[in-house]
Amino acid sequence: MIAACLLILCNSFNMQAQQTDNQLRVSYSTTKDTTITNSHHEPKSVLHREQVSHHFKDDRNKYLNQKAENKKDSNIIIDNTGVNNKRFEGSLYSEVNYGRHGDLDSPDLLDLPHFIINGHLHLGKGWTVVAELEYEQFYENKQWEYKFDGNFTSNKLYIAKDFSKAFSAKAGIIEVPVGIVNTGGPALTIYDPESESNIIPMTWHEGGASIYGSFGKWDYQIGGYIYTSLPLKNSQMLGGATRLNYYPINGLRIGLSSYWGTPCKSQYHRQDLNFLGTDGLWYGAFDFDYQENGWIIDGSAIYCTDQSAKSAGIEIGYDFFETTEKTDKMELIPFMRYDGLFHLGELNFNKYTVGINFSPLKNLVVKGEYAIRHHQGGFEEGEKATWHSFDIGVSYTWEF
Repeated sequence: MIAACLLILCNSFNMQAQQTDNQLRVSYSTTKDTTITNSHHEPKSVLHREQVSHHFKDDRNKYLNQKAENKKDSNIIIDNTGVNNKRFEGSLYSEVNYGRHGDLDSPDLLDLPHFIINGHLHLGKGWTVVAELEYEQFYENKQWEYKFDGNFTSNKLYIAKDFSKAFSAKAGIIEVPVGIVNTGGPALTIYDPESESNIIPMTWHEGGASIYGSFGKWDYQIGGYIYTSLPLKNSQMLGGATRLNYYPINGLRIGLSSYWGTPCKSQYHRQDLNFLGTDGLWYGAFDFDYQENGWIIDGSAIYCTDQSAKSAGIEIGYDFFETTEKTDKMELIPFMRYDGLFHLGELNFNKYTVGINFSPLKNLVVKGEYAIRHHQGGFEEGEKATWHSFDIGVSYTWEF
């Protein structure tokens, strides 16, 4: 009943507010390219992924050794998976990004302000309420964008119940776990990887419900999504998504995910992924990440039945300060990345990125990167087939 109310109250608002998710851009950040999309907005930066990820950053056993100690704290709840949780916990994330994309005559792009606030309220007996709200504003073409409705979005708003480690459920505004970005995976670039942001929505979320859990070296998620409105007869089923992850060795995750549904009234319709038609479509994705001994290696490959669009991306980085288990240690991670998009209408490109991430203090991250992209069609007469970009970004997360 609570979940149904959340869907009805929030879904109509998200139809307009989620326009800020129009992010066909470049990655741990990504950038606008008018040869790819008619979308006005840049894709969201993902400098905050390390703070908000639930699927990739967790050591699934790291809390168990503290269980006995935290039982003494009346402000902490021990759920049925043995994880320590404060009764309420959250974070406020803010970032500033500056970049130039194209050539020396291209306009500067400033992403400011950009705020994300999220909270987890633990109600006890396995019940949790989760919310994540986001606001961002761009300075582009020598003007600011002041449309609040277009810059604000509710990324998550749901209630969840843990029945056991193998079975949990949630309902409300929930994620669609297709691709590595939409499930909180690692990415070292400033904006979302173009191999994903040009083919699927970023921070993909819809109204719906899902079940999820883990057993042994496996975990899973199965969800159904619906567009709700008043009167309820106008509601419409959007589709369903699945994800299966396997952890064969320490630090390595291998995942498969898929989505089948209709573009009508869904987030990928609102984000102007203009290569999509109006009939049903299917996404299939393979992704992996390895994070061990200072190495960060991850990648994904995605297929969409609409126009048989395909994409692939892979990156590798190494933390030279990986010398301690302390979570507040410094980080210095040079990296390189490849993104490719194939058979998306006439558009094909290969993009190569090099950059560096530096974290001098816990929750403070400074990033810089340079990228070059080679187009193979899909650009207008007079436009260059080779495109350059330079971005810098600074972010900070306040945890409470």
